[in-house]
Amino acid sequence: MHSSINSFTAPIDARRLDSGWRVTLMTVAAALAALLILFLETAATAVQVWSGSATFNHCFLVLPISCYLIWQHRHEVARMVPRPCVWGVAVVAAMGALWLLGDLARFNEAKHFALVGMIQGVLLTLLGRAVYGRLWFPFLYLFFLVPTGEFLVRPLQDFTAGFVVTGLELIGIPVYSDGILIQIPNGAFQVAEACAGLRFLIASLAFGALFGYVVYRSPRRRLAFFGASIVVPIIANGVRALGIVLIAHVTDNRVAVGVDHIVYGWGFFAAVMLMLTWIGFKLQDEPGAARRGGGGGRAAKPAVVGLAAGIVIAVAALPKAYALHMVALIPPADLAALVPPRAGPGWTRLGEDADWRPVLPGVDGEASAIYARAGERVYAYVGFFVRQEDSKKVVSTQNRIADDEVWRRVGGGSADAIIDGQPLTVRVDRIAGDGRQRLLWQWYWVDGRFTADPALAKALQVKAELLGGTRSAAVIVLAADYGERPAEAEASLTAFLATMQPLAPQLARVAAPGGD
Repeated sequence: MHSSINSFTAPIDARRLDSGWRVTLMTVAAALAALLILFLETAATAVQVWSGSATFNHCFLVLPISCYLIWQHRHEVARMVPRPCVWGVAVVAAMGALWLLGDLARFNEAKHFALVGMIQGVLLTLLGRAVYGRLWFPFLYLFFLVPTGEFLVRPLQDFTAGFVVTGLELIGIPVYSDGILIQIPNGAFQVAEACAGLRFLIASLAFGALFGYVVYRSPRRRLAFFGASIVVPIIANGVRALGIVLIAHVTDNRVAVGVDHIVYGWGFFAAVMLMLTWIGFKLQDEPGAARRGGGGGRAAKPAVVGLAAGIVIAVAALPKAYALHMVALIPPADLAALVPPRAGPGWTRLGEDADWRPVLPGVDGEASAIYARAGERVYAYVGFFVRQEDSKKVVSTQNRIADDEVWRRVGGGSADAIIDGQPLTVRVDRIAGDGRQRLLWQWYWVDGRFTADPALAKALQVKAELLGGTRSAAVIVLAADYGERPAEAEASLTAFLATMQPLAPQLARVAAPGGD
């Protein structure tokens, strides 16, 4: 460890905390409090994620760990002299701009990251480069407060499913897979979102960074251990899932199902982490010499410290003020004019699909229909957002292509389509439920344009907010059932799009009533 037990328990000499340090610490506390009050809603949404998702429960430990590490360095830091640093103001300005972009794009992860970044800027501004450089890890460790990573669930599901299938093939067990669905002679398995391993991966990253900093002095060893903390849990989750399938296969589904599944999974993960820790200690390098305090000189005058705090908080308040101004600019919309995509000649509208529709929390308006032609059926859906907010947006990890009760996602990809006469690569999902299989093509309408790229959709949203474009947006989904091959549904969807009436003008009329 960096400090011995005696060093940890020894009191700080009161003479070390001269008036310069006292003023600085009080100013830092006041500035951080002002920053959190200013961005209270952003901080609150992060805490809600920590408490509402088991994947991020560990975030509650990050702040105490950071404070503990700072306390360990208290004697070194007490010998240093804090002096304001102008570069911290630049950091706050950059992070404030990122927060504003995240707010306009309704991208909570960016807002959470930016808030922690602004905290770094305040600390750098008021403590100075020397003190911040000494406490760099406890400060930067606060970025683990940002609850992010949900976008990795699908790639992790696909990797785990592929790992299991490859393992079964190598062992010689007959296996059939359809996306995340795996079938062996005596059972069927699904790599659900909870089995993707994200929870273990995120916790492993936080542990790996902390372990590397505490145990190693060499930057290379720290980076190597952190890299292992990324690779090991991903591979381990694949091994865990393969083990569950093998145990269920050998015991004819009497073991490794239900509660046994959970107990085995967490027991396996605990063993993996213990092994990784054991190896990490075996590779521990020689302890380095303790660094002496630096940054001597005279402390800044209280007036200078106060002025620096006022400037840095004022800079942080600018993006917040602009965001509040933008909230008042809510565009008009005519949701009564919202209709599903209109079919062309040869297709007959039958009604609405009662057992399927996407799950879009907070959506302002929905329209759906079923169309039939010579034995083919196509399901059409539009979800319309008058103006996107944190709780409702076209691109969100909370959105679902279908419910998790009747339907479940089994795979996905992309496909080329022609929409309103223009080529577009759409997102593809395959879902299954009640003995049926359905292919879905999904894309977005943002700032008057079609796209299926989530990143581009976010960028178009920011552009609309900043430059006064169309702030309304929509999610469009077409679907068709298939039997043996998804190509059957692809043919139906392609035929429907070939005759579908232009969709963009319909959506524009809803977004701007009375417009051209």
